[in-house]
Amino acid sequence: MDKKMSDFTGQYKVSHTLKFELRPVGKTAETLKNSGLLEQDFKRAEDYPKVKTFLDAKHKEFLQKVLEKITDIDWQPLAEQISAFQKNRDLKSDLEKIQKSYRKKIADKFQKDDYYKILAESTPSKLFKQILKYSPETAEEIKTFANFACYFKGYQENRINIYKDDN
Repeated sequence: MDKKMSDFTGQYKVSHTLKFELRPVGKTAETLKNSGLLEQDFKRAEDYPKVKTFLDAKHKEFLQKVLEKITDIDWQPLAEQISAFQKNRDLKSDLEKIQKSYRKKIADKFQKDDYYKILAESTPSKLFKQILKYSPETAEEIKTFANFACYFKGYQENRINIYKDDN
């Protein structure tokens, strides 16, 4: 059963592109308007960048806090390996090994912090609850997502990557 592209093309005189559009019919339009779902969606779309900026600030605060506490890591072996690599590019695998060990040490510091458990949830719902409790100045935008934290699922996945020991 050998098919050629010409068997599939030129079959019809006019080619049409279909455009699908959902339009509420009958009482659906009225019900949709009365429910306020569209307004809530527009509000979420408007508040998302504000909440995302706020969450970014929380992650930055956490990063800064944990990194400032790291005093027990000796950075000298890494510095020496980087210096050696700059002189001899054949030492790349040695540099990668030591970098991996340092990434692991740093990732462990993040993951052992209690706040990490809240920041690394699949959705930021626990973080939102904490913010609503302790930071009322951002409460209005956060409330938009209080029961809709799944909106930030992709965001959370990206932020969790920051704390991993992957290359």
